Amino acid sequence: MFRFGRSAGRPCGIHSRGDQMTLQEEYDSKRKQYLDNRISHAEFYLWLADSIGIAEHDLPVGLDRIRASKDKHLNDIQLHAWDMRDGIVRYKAVRSGMRVWSLCDTVCVLKNFALRAAKS
Repeated sequence: MFRFGRSAGRPCGIHSRGDQMTLQEEYDSKRKQYLDNRISHAEFYLWLADSIGIAEHDLPVGLDRIRASKDKHLNDIQLHAWDMRDGIVRYKAVRSGMRVWSLCDTVCVLKNFALRAAKS
């Protein structure tokens, strides 16, 4: 997992002190909900995808390929394809105020976004 320089990030919600939360603070809160099983894996990573501005053009393959997948977790699409999108996704995360990001975050964000996009 990589740590980035301290950043104020963009304001998100309202912090308990009355200040605005940074995306990193909101992430920490959502992650706790996820780890406490109050929200699902998909809900957590879709929230994160929306928060950092993931779009269809960020996906490594087209929606036709996503829809044609025979695996519910898209594991029949090479992991390397998802990994190769880390640069742009990591850039969006850092630009949005995230201080910590991993390659696993990239893959989970993209796969969950792709599954939702393929259904619409």
